[in-house]
Amino acid sequence: KNEQETMFGVIYGMTMFYNHHTTPNIDWDSYGSEPSSQHNPHSKQAVGFTANRFIQQGEELFSTYGREDGGKRWFQDRKLVMKIPSPEESKKTGETLIQDKKNYCAKTYAG
Repeated sequence: KNEQETMFGVIYGMTMFYNHHTTPNIDWDSYGSEPSSQHNPHSKQAVGFTANRFIQQGEELFSTYGREDGGKRWFQDRKLVMKIPSPEESKKTGETLIQDKKNYCAKTYAG
C-alpha cells in the first residue's frame, strides 16, 4: 500500500486521559470526517466515547488500548507492565469525590 492508503488513529485532547482496562465501561466510535472529505480526501474521522453499561457516580471511565489482544501489544511495545485496577481501587467516594468535582473536570470519572 502507498502512504495515502494506510492510515492510523491517534487520539488527542481530553480523550488521552482515559485509562486502559480489559473490560472497559466506555467505547469509542468514529463520527464522520473532519474537515469535510470534499476539501481533503484523506481527512480524519472525529472520535467520541459512549458508555457501554451503567456507570456509577465516582467510577473511573475506562477505554481499551486494544480489543484484539486486551491491550497487551500496546503495553509490550512500550515495555510497560499492564496493571488492571479493581473496581474498589479506581472509584472515588465521599469527600474525595466532592472535592474533585469542585476542583477538576469530571472527564475521567463519572459524576
